[in-house]
Amino acid sequence: LLQWTKIHTSINNNFNNGSSWAQGIEILNNLILLKCGYSIATSIDNGNTWADDLTKKGNYSKSIVHFNGNYFLIAGDPEGGITPINTKNHLYKSSNGSSWEKVFQQQVRINFMYADSKIYLLGDNGQLIHSDDGINWNVKRVTGQSLYYMTKLN
Repeated sequence: LLQWTKIHTSINNNFNNGSSWAQGIEILNNLILLKCGYSIATSIDNGNTWADDLTKKGNYSKSIVHFNGNYFLIAGDPEGGITPINTKNHLYKSSNGSSWEKVFQQQVRINFMYADSKIYLLGDNGQLIHSDDGINWNVKRVTGQSLYYMTKLN
């Protein structure tokens, strides 16, 4: 039998339609990202301490990668929509996982992010966005259909 210990309670008090409930968790290196409808909680010390960020909405997509020594996070615009699935998306960058700066804004929903030798963002309406350095971004519309997943084939 497992015993569970409560280690964090979100300060988010917006409980409309279950929007504050955890919608996913991602772990990358020492960063743990807990996605909720109207906030994102992060821990950079393996879950011992947590910080709530009410300025970024969670995102249902694969929303964090590590590239060129930085973390990149897809998060919704807090002013952009009622629910995370309807919101516009921004890309944030952090070198430490605790302080974030907005580096790119997109008017369509981003459905997936992938990093290898470049960062790729896949979005609605066939949007393929990529960067060689995480600073300069190229936007292309490769199809009229929404893009949801990519992988590298050898």
